[in-house]
Amino acid sequence: HQHDEITFAVCCQTKRLMRQWYHLLGRLQIATKQPKGKTAGDIFAFSSNQKRFSNNIMSKAKSSFSQPDYGSIQKEEDVLDVESLQAKMRLIHESRVNLSYDWRMKQLKLLLRLVQENSEEIRTALAKDLGREGTEALCIETKPLENDIHYTMKNLKKWMEPQAVPSPAVMIPALSHLERRPLNSPGVLIIGPFNYPVRLVLQPLLGSLAGGNPAVVKPSECVP
Repeated sequence: HQHDEITFAVCCQTKRLMRQWYHLLGRLQIATKQPKGKTAGDIFAFSSNQKRFSNNIMSKAKSSFSQPDYGSIQKEEDVLDVESLQAKMRLIHESRVNLSYDWRMKQLKLLLRLVQENSEEIRTALAKDLGREGTEALCIETKPLENDIHYTMKNLKKWMEPQAVPSPAVMIPALSHLERRPLNSPGVLIIGPFNYPVRLVLQPLLGSLAGGNPAVVKPSECVP
């Protein structure tokens, strides 16, 4: 909203400056022609006034298009300790606890508990922020998310089982298999949209936790 207000103010100021500029051009054109009954000294004085008027307009234009002062706005990096978050996620990878079925299942159960225990608060917030009715929020946001969590919990062990794959000819008689492991990175960054601020944030989080990846969730700044 602040960006929109600044843009609107700049547009209004631009229109006002353009009107003054066109008015100045008309007066300068009159000044270039020596009127009857006017001396050269009168015309020089008139031109000097126009020059001061033009300089005044240019100084106003520079001040109008100057960058806003963001010094008073607290930046996000000053609030969020990124290094601390990355350190905690690296510890999870180093401990290799996220490779186990039990750790992933525990995270999914906590996510399901989060949705179920806060279902009423979620519907109230969606109605207040987006004007979404309770039934619509239930059918589009919370209930499909609960179903996805239950489906993931049901199939997680099967998805984690090693999958046999063909071995290259030069490796025969070796046996090969494919084992799914978490990404070798601090974690997953999830940036949510504004139109479905619950499901489209927690659903990617569901896949990340099922894969054993720690995650950082950033909801949309457009949501109140």
